[in-house]
Amino acid sequence: MQIQYSIVSANSMLYQTAIEQLIASQGLRYESDIEYFCIAHNQQQVLVGCVGLAGHILKCFAIENNYQGAGISRAMVTEIILCAYQLHRKSLSIFTAPDKVSIFQSMGFTALTSLTRSSVLLVNRPEQLLALQHQLSRHKIIGKRIAAIEMNANPFTKGHAYLIEQAAQACDWVHVFVVREENKPFSFSDRLAMVRNGCQHLRNITVHEGNDYMISKRTFPSYFLKESHLVNQLHAEIDCEIFVRYIAPCLGITHRYIGSEPNCPITQNYNQVMMAMLPPQISVVEIKRLALSGISISASTVRNNLLNATTLVASLLPISTINYLIEHHGYALQI
Repeated sequence: MQIQYSIVSANSMLYQTAIEQLIASQGLRYESDIEYFCIAHNQQQVLVGCVGLAGHILKCFAIENNYQGAGISRAMVTEIILCAYQLHRKSLSIFTAPDKVSIFQSMGFTALTSLTRSSVLLVNRPEQLLALQHQLSRHKIIGKRIAAIEMNANPFTKGHAYLIEQAAQACDWVHVFVVREENKPFSFSDRLAMVRNGCQHLRNITVHEGNDYMISKRTFPSYFLKESHLVNQLHAEIDCEIFVRYIAPCLGITHRYIGSEPNCPITQNYNQVMMAMLPPQISVVEIKRLALSGISISASTVRNNLLNATTLVASLLPISTINYLIEHHGYALQI
């Protein structure tokens, strides 16, 4: 069986329709964050297989029924990994169903999470996780109450600052993780800088760059999940499992601080999963979200009103964020 393999841009109009149709034919969903595909064609130039690359994640595996079991998966994975390496992405992840885990283990991937869920995380370089754990351990502070906070901070608001300050007052040390993903309107480097600027007055804080093992809602693959309502639940469970098993022990985390979520069902669910999965190793502390004139402060409110540069928007932001947005993004914010 002669199969031709090639790497194409996910934006290629020449192949996009055929790729989407192949993925749909296997009962899967196309995911729009994919940048590149490895595609497989037979001798008649009919598309018979594909696998996508989105950031450091391999996703959207699909093989036409008559070609399954013919070694196409291994060949496509090899090609897409070579593509990733050329993009300087050597540490790669795959999320797959439990019954497919053995396939990717035979290709050199290692499972990091439980096989009892509908989605399992595998990585090709588990030594990278060990390196991350070693790096985190160098920031370990000994204390009875060591907290962690994870945030997007898009942008960093008075609400974020309040949550961190409450944790700092109650704990010996607080480790703040800024989720590593490219959001709009603010990049990861923007968000990291805003958090660090906003925490300069606190002496028991370490602000960490997020890592590839803190999976964001935006990048969590769900193309193979038959029931879409499970996506947010599984994302929360996997993220919490990774935190408890691989991140928290390195820093001696005893508490996880979260802000209450009155509006977003997805965040509400994430908080509930955290409260169920983290104890007894880690206590979850929920802080009531800071409000202004009875309205909860949220980053989404700021984003929706930034272009108006209203006094209301400025009132939701600490002076460090206001100065950053004026200096680096040209917003005409008035205090």
